Amino acid sequence: ADTDGFIAPGVAPGKPRAQRSVTRFVDDSPQADGVFFDSTEELRKLIRSHLTDKAYNVADYYKEKGICQAIARSHSFEIASLTLVIASSLWMSVDIDYNSSFFLHQADTIFQVVGHLICFLFTA
Repeated sequence: ADTDGFIAPGVAPGKPRAQRSVTRFVDDSPQADGVFFDSTEELRKLIRSHLTDKAYNVADYYKEKGICQAIARSHSFEIASLTLVIASSLWMSVDIDYNSSFFLHQADTIFQVVGHLICFLFTA
């Protein structure tokens, strides 16, 4: 027999795992039958529906008209945003290694300019 040694409430002992119903392990009272699904076919349908669900995409919630949604949906905007994040990360490593100033207004001009430029690009 294909049993694992654990018998859940509401499951007949000795019954192979493939034929058992999915059971609820929370309620151990003898009054509760503890069965979530009436049949294995119902469970299979539920699993298949979850496996074939459409993947989440934030653009599904955008408006259909307007310039802002058109920009946000464009591939160029996606590439530009990703490039900005990567460039900012690389600049932070340079800034940490070569800028010994604690405050931005005390740093060399290049660190001030690039710091303000990155801030502007992230907020623009």
